[in-house]
Amino acid sequence: EAVRLAWQLGGRAVLAFLRPLLADTAGPVRMAVMEVLGESGEQSAVEVAQELLANDSSAAVRATAVYTLTRSGPQTRLAALARALSDPDPDVRATAVEALPSGLAAEMVDMLLPALHDQDERVWQASLRHLAALSDQGLPLLWAALRESPGAKREELVRSIERSDPDRLSTLALQNVHAHES
Repeated sequence: EAVRLAWQLGGRAVLAFLRPLLADTAGPVRMAVMEVLGESGEQSAVEVAQELLANDSSAAVRATAVYTLTRSGPQTRLAALARALSDPDPDVRATAVEALPSGLAAEMVDMLLPALHDQDERVWQASLRHLAALSDQGLPLLWAALRESPGAKREELVRSIERSDPDRLSTLALQNVHAHES
């Protein structure tokens, strides 16, 4: 609360005093500093977030860093999301999938199948919305996701597609009617 209050009252002038708090042992303090740096548009926010994502011991802090990095340039965002999707903590992986922007760029679409195959339900559930909303160019990936998923995940993906665009299932079926895969 103190970090956020200092930011609200002092504005950019307090940023230099907040940076040392990134070494605080309390994760919520580091999270608050990261959030403030991200909100401020501070040039160093991306570097700080990359460092926290790579090295912080707290999954919550790493997840906060993911959100900051989603507002960065495309290459930085892609690298950060890829790193977050390989994080050992499922909360960080789920945050990364949730943070993927709508209308995914082609480079990001490849992250969805590994997310769908994740063992943690929070991660693969987060991937469903993105898979169901893929553009027509992403239909081969959507078909692969349906074909390769175990029954429960396949059913959830079909439900997601039906909710977002019921005609998409027909289109997908017609395009793959002669496919030899099961």
